[in-house]
Amino acid sequence: MRIPFLYFEEGDQSLDAQDRLDQRFHSQGPNVLNRWAHGDLITVRMLGLFHPEFCSIAYRNSELWEQELSNLQVADYDREDGVEGYAWMMRYTKAFLDFYLKQDSEAGAFLKRPPATNGVPKHTMSIKFKQAVPVGSTAS
Repeated sequence: MRIPFLYFEEGDQSLDAQDRLDQRFHSQGPNVLNRWAHGDLITVRMLGLFHPEFCSIAYRNSELWEQELSNLQVADYDREDGVEGYAWMMRYTKAFLDFYLKQDSEAGAFLKRPPATNGVPKHTMSIKFKQAVPVGSTAS
Protein backbone atom coordinates (compact mmCIF):
# COMPACT_ATOMS: atom_id res chain seq x y z
CA MET A 1 0.00 0.00 0.00
CA ARG A 2 1.14 3.51 -0.75
CA ILE A 3 -0.15 5.86 1.93
CA PRO A 4 0.86 9.53 2.06
CA PHE A 5 1.37 11.02 5.51
CA LEU A 6 1.19 14.60 6.77
CA TYR A 7 2.85 15.03 10.15
CA PHE A 8 2.74 18.23 12.20
CA GLU A 9 5.10 18.62 15.15
CA GLU A 10 5.90 21.14 17.84
CA GLY A 11 8.67 23.54 17.02
CA ASP A 12 10.68 23.34 20.20
CA GLN A 13 10.61 19.59 20.85
CA SER A 14 14.13 18.60 21.90
CA LEU A 15 15.61 15.16 21.33
CA ASP A 16 15.70 14.66 25.11
CA ALA A 17 12.00 15.50 25.42
CA GLN A 18 11.17 13.11 22.58
CA ASP A 19 13.24 10.39 24.25
CA ARG A 20 11.31 10.91 27.52
CA LEU A 21 8.03 10.58 25.63
CA ASP A 22 9.21 7.40 23.93
CA GLN A 23 10.15 5.93 27.31
CA ARG A 24 6.90 7.07 28.92
CA PHE A 25 4.79 5.36 26.27
CA HIS A 26 7.08 2.31 26.09
CA SER A 27 7.94 2.85 22.44
CA GLN A 28 10.26 0.22 21.08
CA GLY A 29 11.81 -0.26 17.68
CA PRO A 30 12.61 2.22 14.94
CA ASN A 31 10.82 5.53 14.60
CA VAL A 32 7.92 5.04 12.15
CA LEU A 33 8.56 8.38 10.45
CA ASN A 34 12.21 7.54 9.81
CA ARG A 35 11.12 4.30 8.15
CA TRP A 36 8.19 5.75 6.17
CA ALA A 37 8.98 4.81 2.57
CA HIS A 38 5.93 3.65 0.63
CA GLY A 39 4.08 6.93 0.65
CA ASP A 40 5.04 10.56 0.52
CA LEU A 41 5.92 12.02 3.93
CA ILE A 42 5.37 15.70 4.60
CA THR A 43 6.73 16.85 7.96
CA VAL A 44 5.68 20.30 9.11
CA ARG A 45 7.34 21.79 12.17
CA MET A 46 5.14 24.49 13.67
CA LEU A 47 7.76 26.70 15.27
CA GLY A 48 5.60 28.60 17.74
CA LEU A 49 2.95 26.03 18.61
CA PHE A 50 2.94 23.78 21.65
CA HIS A 51 0.90 20.60 21.93
CA PRO A 52 -2.52 21.97 23.05
CA GLU A 53 -2.41 24.57 20.27
CA PHE A 54 -2.85 21.84 17.67
CA CYS A 55 -6.50 21.69 18.77
CA SER A 56 -9.02 24.45 18.08
CA ILE A 57 -10.31 24.44 21.67
CA ALA A 58 -7.12 26.26 22.70
CA TYR A 59 -8.32 29.28 20.69
CA ARG A 60 -12.04 29.10 21.37
CA ASN A 61 -11.72 29.07 25.16
CA SER A 62 -9.97 32.21 26.44
CA GLU A 63 -10.27 31.03 30.05
CA LEU A 64 -8.36 27.85 29.21
CA TRP A 65 -5.64 29.92 27.57
CA GLU A 66 -5.35 32.44 30.40
CA GLN A 67 -5.44 29.95 33.27
CA GLU A 68 -3.69 26.88 31.92
CA LEU A 69 -1.95 27.35 28.60
CA SER A 70 -0.16 30.70 28.85
CA ASN A 71 2.63 29.14 30.96
CA LEU A 72 3.37 26.69 28.10
CA GLN A 73 3.98 29.49 25.59
CA VAL A 74 7.04 28.98 23.37
CA ALA A 75 9.60 31.84 23.39
CA ASP A 76 7.77 35.10 22.69
CA TYR A 77 5.05 33.57 20.51
CA ASP A 78 1.66 34.56 21.88
CA ARG A 79 -1.94 33.50 21.41
CA GLU A 80 -2.32 35.56 18.21
CA ASP A 81 0.75 33.83 16.74
CA GLY A 82 -0.85 30.52 17.68
CA VAL A 83 -4.09 31.46 15.92
CA GLU A 84 -2.13 32.32 12.78
CA GLY A 85 -0.05 29.14 12.99
CA TYR A 86 -3.19 27.05 13.47
CA ALA A 87 -4.78 28.68 10.41
CA TRP A 88 -1.72 27.77 8.33
CA MET A 89 -1.83 24.24 9.68
CA MET A 90 -5.43 23.97 8.44
CA ARG A 91 -4.48 25.36 5.01
CA TYR A 92 -1.75 22.75 4.66
CA THR A 93 -4.12 20.01 5.82
CA LYS A 94 -6.67 21.07 3.21
CA ALA A 95 -4.00 21.16 0.49
CA PHE A 96 -2.83 17.68 1.53
CA LEU A 97 -6.36 16.29 1.27
CA ASP A 98 -7.05 18.09 -2.01
CA PHE A 99 -3.83 16.77 -3.53
CA TYR A 100 -4.03 13.15 -2.41
CA LEU A 101 -7.81 12.65 -2.53
CA LYS A 102 -8.83 14.94 -5.40
CA GLN A 103 -5.56 14.85 -7.39
CA ASP A 104 -5.51 18.69 -7.37
CA SER A 105 -2.14 19.55 -8.92
CA GLU A 106 -2.16 23.13 -7.57
CA ALA A 107 -2.58 21.77 -4.04
CA GLY A 108 0.42 19.48 -4.67
CA ALA A 109 2.48 22.41 -5.88
CA PHE A 110 1.45 24.36 -2.77
CA LEU A 111 2.69 21.55 -0.52
CA LYS A 112 6.05 21.33 -2.29
CA ARG A 113 6.81 25.07 -2.34
CA PRO A 114 8.74 26.76 0.47
CA PRO A 115 6.31 28.16 3.06
CA ALA A 116 7.37 31.78 2.42
CA THR A 117 6.42 31.36 -1.26
CA ASN A 118 2.91 30.42 -0.11
CA GLY A 119 2.68 33.56 2.03
CA VAL A 120 3.46 31.94 5.37
CA PRO A 121 5.01 34.55 7.69
CA LYS A 122 8.63 34.04 8.72
CA HIS A 123 9.26 31.95 11.82
CA THR A 124 5.91 30.15 11.56
CA MET A 125 6.79 26.77 10.08
CA SER A 126 9.36 24.66 8.34
CA ILE A 127 8.43 21.86 5.98
CA LYS A 128 10.17 18.77 4.61
CA PHE A 129 8.82 16.73 1.73
CA LYS A 130 10.11 13.18 1.36
CA GLN A 131 8.86 11.43 -1.76
CA ALA A 132 7.81 7.80 -1.60
CA VAL A 133 10.21 5.09 -2.70
CA PRO A 134 9.17 3.96 -6.20
CA VAL A 135 7.21 0.70 -6.38
CA GLY A 136 9.59 -2.24 -6.67
CA SER A 137 12.45 -0.39 -4.91
CA THR A 138 13.57 -1.15 -1.40
CA ALA A 139 13.71 1.53 1.28
CA SER A 140 17.07 2.35 2.76
